[in-house]
Amino acid sequence: MSRKPNHTAPVPSQRTLTPGHAAKLAALALGLTTLACQKSPPPEGSAATAANPAANTAAASAVSPAAAVTAVAPELAAKPRSAPLPGTPVEIGGISKSGKYSARLRFTVPQVGELFAVDAMVSLADGMALPADATVAMDATMPEHRHGMMTDPVTTPLLAGKWRTEGMRLHMQGNWMFHVKVTTPQGADEVELPFVQPPEAVPGL
Repeated sequence: MSRKPNHTAPVPSQRTLTPGHAAKLAALALGLTTLACQKSPPPEGSAATAANPAANTAAASAVSPAAAVTAVAPELAAKPRSAPLPGTPVEIGGISKSGKYSARLRFTVPQVGELFAVDAMVSLADGMALPADATVAMDATMPEHRHGMMTDPVTTPLLAGKWRTEGMRLHMQGNWMFHVKVTTPQGADEVELPFVQPPEAVPGL
């Protein structure tokens, strides 16, 4: 009887893994896992991130300075100075530069650009009446803008110690200075009285 050829592929010989080889492979796998963890950033909020609060604080300060400024800015912002609304009667007064005269002004807060009149009570600084030949003139300027009014106000006497100036017109909101110029035989002097024309007085607002 003839034998049929055997076409079965030979089975490769299997090598038995010794304990020493297994230990080396386990050590290599552990090393690769450790290296991968070191290169990957810890997830946000993880224990690694919370472990160094000082570093986290420094990083936040370095990254977001604009946010800190924005948070403080409202507290540092200057508050607008209060001013009476148009239509409010006001009275302001003071002593002249050299201390000779006293002046008090009464008027109604105008709208921006509105013509208005001012009554002035003027006397000597000690309260005594001015001489009969005393003259008073009034004007207003904006020192910060280095300009005055665009009108030529006229001052006329009313009663003893009282004058009225008509044709006053504050054409801008902001800081104004009233100038009361007093002239007597004792000399000329000026009373400067600040006044804030409020933005609320702009027509239409």
